[in-house]
Amino acid sequence: MRKSLLALFLSLVCIVASGQVFAQNRTVTGTVTAAEDGSPIPGATIIAKGTNIGTVTNVSGVFTLNVPQGTTALLVKFVGMKDREVALSGAGPYNVALAADITTLNETVVTANAIRREKSSLGYRRPLP
Repeated sequence: MRKSLLALFLSLVCIVASGQVFAQNRTVTGTVTAAEDGSPIPGATIIAKGTNIGTVTNVSGVFTLNVPQGTTALLVKFVGMKDREVALSGAGPYNVALAADITTLNETVVTANAIRREKSSLGYRRPLP
């Protein structure tokens, strides 16, 4: 009984340890700045392409992300800026400059849905006799 429990425990340890060996990650660091003036962009989103692993930049525009070994690119996004894909080659750090995405609205439609008023304030009021 004791030997079978020991064998089971050792086999579970081997399985867990082999999973850790195959699931190696690497750390990617860098800075996200604005292309116009080089100012840091806090809150930019960085996602490892093809995964759901991501992070955001800090106040200084710096990010650190642990990506799986097979990841080939990063997707960098920020509101009001053009999205950018950065190829992962070498050790880094990766300095990403985002250009402004200037778009204008052609039309704006304002609706007044869900406004409720009393019946007497909607129109003609009949005079009293």
